[in-house]
Amino acid sequence: MEVSRAANHLPAPARALDRVVSPLNRLFDWLYHSNYNPLYRSGTLAVGLLLTLFVTGLYLSFFYSVSDPYASMQRIQNQVWLGRWIRALHRYASDAALIAVIFHILQLLVQGKTWGPRTLAWISGIFLLGMLWLAASTGYVMVWDTHGQVLAMAGAEMLSVFPFLSDVLAQAFNGLSPVTAGFFFMNLFLHVALPLMLLIGLWVHTAKLSRSVWLPIREILLGTITAFVILSLLWPAVLGPPADLLVVPSNTPIDILYGAWILVLQKFSVWPTFIIFAAISGALFSIPWWWRPSRSQKRPESTVDLALCTGCMQCSRDCPYEAILMLPRDDGKRLIAKVLPSNCVSCGICAASCDDLAIGPEGRTAMNQVERVAEFVKVDLASAAPDDVVVIACTNNQILSDRLIAFASAEKGLHVYRVECCGCLHSNVIESLIGRCGGVFIIGCPARNCYNRDGFDLLAGRIFEKRVPFVARSVDRRRISINANSEAEADECLEQLGEFRGRVKVLNAGGDGFKKTKTYPLAQRLRTVLATTVILAAIAAVSQVDSGQSLKGAVVRVSGRIPGYIKRNCRKPSAEEVAKIPVHMRKPQICDEQFLNYDVSVSIDGVKVLQSKLENSRQLTDRPLFLNEDVQIPAGEHLISVNIVPREESLKQELGLACDSKQLVGVGQIVLVRYNGNTNQLVCGN
Repeated sequence: MEVSRAANHLPAPARALDRVVSPLNRLFDWLYHSNYNPLYRSGTLAVGLLLTLFVTGLYLSFFYSVSDPYASMQRIQNQVWLGRWIRALHRYASDAALIAVIFHILQLLVQGKTWGPRTLAWISGIFLLGMLWLAASTGYVMVWDTHGQVLAMAGAEMLSVFPFLSDVLAQAFNGLSPVTAGFFFMNLFLHVALPLMLLIGLWVHTAKLSRSVWLPIREILLGTITAFVILSLLWPAVLGPPADLLVVPSNTPIDILYGAWILVLQKFSVWPTFIIFAAISGALFSIPWWWRPSRSQKRPESTVDLALCTGCMQCSRDCPYEAILMLPRDDGKRLIAKVLPSNCVSCGICAASCDDLAIGPEGRTAMNQVERVAEFVKVDLASAAPDDVVVIACTNNQILSDRLIAFASAEKGLHVYRVECCGCLHSNVIESLIGRCGGVFIIGCPARNCYNRDGFDLLAGRIFEKRVPFVARSVDRRRISINANSEAEADECLEQLGEFRGRVKVLNAGGDGFKKTKTYPLAQRLRTVLATTVILAAIAAVSQVDSGQSLKGAVVRVSGRIPGYIKRNCRKPSAEEVAKIPVHMRKPQICDEQFLNYDVSVSIDGVKVLQSKLENSRQLTDRPLFLNEDVQIPAGEHLISVNIVPREESLKQELGLACDSKQLVGVGQIVLVRYNGNTNQLVCGN
């Protein structure tokens, strides 16, 4: 009976994406070896980098000042022994964390781990991604160099799509007054609060997963931190020029990972960028409902044979998604397993967990496995010799599995027994095979890259650590070899198989057998060092990419708060009118209020370059009108004329505003034309 791959039951988009991700996985397997491939541990690696951000951020917070942000960053940058490289480590770790999260998302999409009981993990993960992005953005703004200025002003421009924020945000960065310490305190608060919320979010993210792992193995975690410390020492993060709201930033280095949307905004303006962002967010949040198998692809959930179940609870302990409950029987003598269909993804882990052969998905229960292996033993191992070896190959590791089959067909004494997943392999299968041959060589998927999460680790526990149902004590463990290799490590796998066959022959001859200690050749280590160097350099480079926005001219900015209404015909209220008004709402005068609308024009050297209208919405009677207009002009000396006049003819003479000034402006300079409410005049020039 032939077995299928788990990938055959995945949605079509997952199989299409696999054609892109699998070659990348094989490349990193070749560079780092599958045991240390960071892509397989991208989720836990992101958490490790987040802890690095906590530690480095705590140090930087002692020297940061919201009242003088840029000067405090300069002081940190001047700390050659600590501050400079710790700041760089903080910045590079944030970039690496985002990259790790992106690869974590890709791995989940390829393996179809997005629907059913994984929905909560997926949705919470998208929220975590958003919080990471926002926390990093607030950190860049806190520096308040030109990069922070570009980011803050782009964010204000994006939020201007909400009418109740547009005028306030425009006034905050128009250059009329310096940005207040309150703004930086708000960013500091978010920069600290969001990472703390990430910890709570991580708990929610893993709440429905059994045996969740938060940190990568020690070698990867310590190696990653060490590599980034070296990068930070050799390539410190840049500190750009201080922010200046009266200068348009030009060719500003930005972190492309967190600031790519700024380039989109510069090219497409606010609403297209907002629509693109909304579309991407909607697609990500909706994935659990469309990135899932169709009805015909979906495999049946596990079922329980009530007559065989003895209530041992092992299936409930091993289930990755808490899909099995242990409930009292009607007779009250023992427990019985019950599968929750809404939580079951038909992984088959429970089939390998049941010593009584009582549970599993239809066609893949432990009983089905026993029947299938009996047929294999009867047909394929009928004439097996004592030195013969059976290779149990995982079909999910397809390329390596096919390579082993091709190799076995040309080798005498080798037999290949294919299973869908080694994590679903029942111990009875191993006992049946080893009873008719000299040894069993098991090859599964690389560690942390199993379609069924930690299936490979569960199998190793059943064979070597007496995890129930463990292989019988009478079986010589030296005759069993369990290996995790990727498709890129076929030669290494064949070498291990050759060593194992030699061990079996030694055991059959009465020797003690042997096991070669696994070593990594010099070429492998050189590849790892070279790949790490290239990756670190790429992260440092993308964190300071030139925005490419070069300037050729200058800007005239007309800004300020203009009166939105005028009071006319004021009089004292009569006694009757006072009596009708509540005490707290009584006014010393009652006036007729006339709402104002203005025509705004800007002329450069006598040529009108802007004609706009400033209209009162009449939603709030005491609200001023916010004037924010930018006009691009060539650099050089110009006569700037600005006129703001009410449309009502009777008010033009009384409330009309005008300003004429000759200004010499340089490239990128902003000439500010502002309204002075105290003198009721326009002021031209900075």
